[in-house]
Amino acid sequence: MRSERFGLWALLIVTMVWGTTFPAMKLLSAQLDALQIIWLRFAIALLVLAPLWRGMRRNERLWGCALGLLLFLAFWLQIEGLARTSSNRNAFVTGLNVLVVPIIAMLVLGRRYGWRLWAACAMACVGMVLMFHENEPWNLGDTLTLASTFFYAIYILALEECSRRNRDFPLRATRMAAAQATMMCLASTLLLLSREEGLSW
Repeated sequence: MRSERFGLWALLIVTMVWGTTFPAMKLLSAQLDALQIIWLRFAIALLVLAPLWRGMRRNERLWGCALGLLLFLAFWLQIEGLARTSSNRNAFVTGLNVLVVPIIAMLVLGRRYGWRLWAACAMACVGMVLMFHENEPWNLGDTLTLASTFFYAIYILALEECSRRNRDFPLRATRMAAAQATMMCLASTLLLLSREEGLSW
């Protein structure tokens, strides 16, 4: 019970910190594009986490890189969306992943959920109608953000599957984070190099 309560408080604190990133990223997106932001964030993270590659197990590398690719796609679409819509709308649509996760699990994995899920979906739809009716209509930024929500949901389900498959030999979160940061930095670097302007800022 104590560990569960601690976990809930930890999630609450993480959510509060995460919420502050939306206006910050909105300001940053006016100066840099999505790929540059991702590269900068995860290049710094990789510098800190690089020593953790030493002693990393094969499963940690494979799962970490696979999860990193999903997270990269989610980040990229979300930041591209944020550059084209308001931070409030971006945060609201991104937050819908709490509903998208069980819906995907139900449709793809055959899981069953009760009426509470559908009630939550109905309330989310009402919230979207109120937000997008009174302000600007649905735009490209909102569509990109919604697409990112699906990748966040797939990431969460993949992380759950990773934990289930490696239950006998649990993977270390710090090593996984190092592998994910590497994949995100690598993916953004390759895409930046493929552009005409390359890595120029």
